Amino acid sequence: MVRESTGKIFNTSHLRVFALLTAGWVVFLSLIPDFLMRIFNINVPLLSSITWGGGIILISGITGYLCIRILKARKIAFLVIAGIFVLLVSQSFRIFRTLGFLDAKFLADWTHVIRGIDNLFNGLGLVLIALAFIYVLIEMVEWHKRLLAEHTRLSEEIMCREKLEIILHERDALLDGINTSALDGIIVMDNAGLVTFWNPSAERILGYQTDEVIGKSLHTLLVPPHRKLEYQGGITEWQRTGRGPVVGKTTELKALAKNGQEVDIELSVSSMQISGEWHAVGILRDITRRKQSEIEYKMILQTAMDGFWIVDGEGKFLDVNDAYCQIIGYTREELLQMSINDVEAVETSEEISKHIELIHEKGADRFETCQKRKDGTTIDIEVSVSGHKPGDDNRQYVFLRDITAVKRSEEERRDLEAQIQYAQKLESLGVLAGGIAHDFNNILQIVLGNVNLIQKLISEHSPSRPFVDNIRRSVDRASSLTRQMLAYSGKRSVALQTLDIGDVVREFIPLIQSSVSKKIILQVNLLDDLPQIEADATQIQQVVMNLLLNASESLNEEHGGVVAVSTMVLHCTKDYLSRSRALFDALEGDYVCLEVKDNGCGMSDEVKEKLFDPFFTTKFTGRGLGMSAVLGIMKAHKGALILDSVPGKGTDIRVLFPALPCGQTVFPEEAGGRPEIPRIRHTVLFVDDEADVLEIGTIMLRQLGYTVITANNGLDAVEIFNTCCGDVDCVLLDLSMPRMDGVQTLQELRRIQPDIPVILASGYAEEDIEARFDGQNVNAFLQKPYDERILSGKLDQILNLQRMPSG
Repeated sequence: MVRESTGKIFNTSHLRVFALLTAGWVVFLSLIPDFLMRIFNINVPLLSSITWGGGIILISGITGYLCIRILKARKIAFLVIAGIFVLLVSQSFRIFRTLGFLDAKFLADWTHVIRGIDNLFNGLGLVLIALAFIYVLIEMVEWHKRLLAEHTRLSEEIMCREKLEIILHERDALLDGINTSALDGIIVMDNAGLVTFWNPSAERILGYQTDEVIGKSLHTLLVPPHRKLEYQGGITEWQRTGRGPVVGKTTELKALAKNGQEVDIELSVSSMQISGEWHAVGILRDITRRKQSEIEYKMILQTAMDGFWIVDGEGKFLDVNDAYCQIIGYTREELLQMSINDVEAVETSEEISKHIELIHEKGADRFETCQKRKDGTTIDIEVSVSGHKPGDDNRQYVFLRDITAVKRSEEERRDLEAQIQYAQKLESLGVLAGGIAHDFNNILQIVLGNVNLIQKLISEHSPSRPFVDNIRRSVDRASSLTRQMLAYSGKRSVALQTLDIGDVVREFIPLIQSSVSKKIILQVNLLDDLPQIEADATQIQQVVMNLLLNASESLNEEHGGVVAVSTMVLHCTKDYLSRSRALFDALEGDYVCLEVKDNGCGMSDEVKEKLFDPFFTTKFTGRGLGMSAVLGIMKAHKGALILDSVPGKGTDIRVLFPALPCGQTVFPEEAGGRPEIPRIRHTVLFVDDEADVLEIGTIMLRQLGYTVITANNGLDAVEIFNTCCGDVDCVLLDLSMPRMDGVQTLQELRRIQPDIPVILASGYAEEDIEARFDGQNVNAFLQKPYDERILSGKLDQILNLQRMPSG
């Protein structure tokens, strides 16, 4: 089959057969009879008529058929028809002559002419038929080429179809493998809503076998009853337009399984048009476990005590839990409109961005920061964060824990540890100071005793008298130094009385003003009608003096400055009192406060730590007991000392004394005024391990009119007392001795004679001695160094008291 220029299909085999038949019959009818008759020189008119008649009929039929079949093949039709017409004309003479339509005369006259015309037309017809035949041959060659090309094209098309069939077969096998092995269910529905495809995963997810659902209504099988009306409206719209509520998107919904339970699925639906009708392909995934995990995830996060974030790469909140909302004070809706920048109290926006990038590179991090609550307060937060890998939109998952209370507890613990260490340090330094003072007092006792004896031996007008007086004054100064050391240890005896601290300050203001630079301004703000305090007036004077002098010395004498001294009443809480440098367990309540504030150079942390150490000074060597004595005095008075100082801005020191309730008064013990009682000669057992002290003390006692028995250790004292206890009226006992100390000696003496009067003498503070002998019935304490007058007063006190019942 080939295509002609006319676009119609033309059967070349028919054309070839008809052309050959036509040419053959023409040749046969026109040539064979003449050829035979001429060869045999015979004339058979009947045969010639039959032959020519049949030929004419056949040629006419063939010609008509050809004219109908090849009407549009104008070239071939024209040649064939023209050739046949010419041949018919050339043969008409023979037909007419054979049939006898021409007379003999006419034939005789025109024979040659007619024969020539006959031969001419016969030749012309043969030429035309031959041209038609040749043209047909040419066309047949062209048609053959076209047939070969068409054959080649058809062969290639067949090969392509075979390859396509192979590909389609492979694709069908691939699709079949995908459908079989796919974890997601695949369902195809036609325009009527009937299932046309159902893969094994759909069987597994929904429980229906393929043969149970093919040809069944999909929505009747899978849509829960309470949603059938909603889905019916959607299917109607889809059948008409190919669009619907779930078409072209991924939707989470519930499907009804074969067992009647609703299954959580994720459904993706697309529409396609086949034969003018809409069909739908649905991909469904069982998300039951995922939904359960999401529920568990939400329950865990919402019940967690720690806060939780999900933030993107820019720090914006994507999700938060209830715990964090409670921590930060914002609602969840408010936080989802915020970012880390809105709650961070430490890092700037640039630092937050860099931190997010760093965490994303590291994968995780853990750190502490501060955040701002909605009410404006800040809280300490411990952060644990995990960052996703690239491609996960830089999300980070963050757990947050409020450690404000923990940090406060840690700070309180550190402060308490520092206070304990500081207290231990002060205690150690106090023990050291007390030990030094004790040993130094023993030495001073010897010097003072000898000075007293010399003063009695020389007259007031002796040239040596001034030197002896100078020695006595030096001993007094040394004794004052040891009292300061004992005051630092907090164990110096105090003579408590009720006083107004404002009066003490007023007494010292003129003295301080005259001793400091004129460029230093002293501001005095003393509150009237202050509550009374219970204190030793002499030691309070020392506190006031040391605080004022220390403040004035912190100022530059050339440029001057301001020292402000104020009194006030404060109600102090335990938190405030916990900052005390003197007493760490002071009770909450009302305190009378003396504040000394300056705008001087201030103190560094290192200086503040050492300020109250004995002999520490930032001035020149030989100073440094003033502030240590203040600290000891405050400890002895059960008070507190608060220090605030900033380098370059000045120092503020507050000393706090417990305020007495209104109307309560403490009277001091009278130092003198006792009535003279006639002295009776008594015997004193004097015990001391220092030979010089023993010698000087013996002389002093004898000059006072006492009989003295001496012992240089506790064992000898007990042995002597056991021998002559009836003759001993009083025991003067040193506290620190080798072999048997004063405590053990006192116990043995009390065992022998329980009511024997005992005076304990020591270089330690009297309060320390009282604490050690609390409840052991010690009659009096005597602190070294003591002179003859103090010794006489103690002896007179206990011996007279001892003698009064019998008097």
